[in-house]
Amino acid sequence: MFFTALASYHLYYHFYVSPLRNIPGPLIARLTKRYYEFVVAAGQMAPDACRNSRQYGDIYVCQPSGVSISNPADIRAVLSSPHFLKNDYYRILRFTGIDSIMSTRDPAMVSKKRRMLGPYFSSSYVVRMEPLILEHGINAIKSNWDTLIGNNKREVNYCSTFSLCTLNIVSRLIYGQEIQLFTTSTADTLNWMNSSTNYISVRA
Repeated sequence: MFFTALASYHLYYHFYVSPLRNIPGPLIARLTKRYYEFVVAAGQMAPDACRNSRQYGDIYVCQPSGVSISNPADIRAVLSSPHFLKNDYYRILRFTGIDSIMSTRDPAMVSKKRRMLGPYFSSSYVVRMEPLILEHGINAIKSNWDTLIGNNKREVNYCSTFSLCTLNIVSRLIYGQEIQLFTTSTADTLNWMNSSTNYISVRA
């Protein structure tokens, strides 16, 4: 009897009371957040989002209190507004107990951090940094792959290559140092990156 009443309450709330009631989406996602958690844990976020976007449109319910958006205009509106807070999921990025722009849900702090970081994402700054980004990005990848092909190594690990490339660009732009990841042993670096990713997953 209790479970019947509980199920009836959930159905009534999500179909007649919830502010998301008029937004389409999978029934199971509307009723329980476990569906979304399962999709994330299974590494199926992208395929699931593509499938649901085709079926339900640019905005659809992905969990009882959340929606997924895919239209660039909607994404810009959300990211540029202080009224949309991050999901509590981002607490996993709060490594040292101090919030960063990636983890904080405080609108005032987000606004402050954006003012601090904004100049570095302006068009003029990106244009100035473009030669470094190209040098340590696509050009480094091409050089690395040409070397592998020249050594008769036909297998290329896209995940490792682009992960190392991203780390190299960040190191060069932020710290002014080149790590030379493609010319030195990368096993330790990759292990460190994988361990960090696993740690974040466990914290989630």
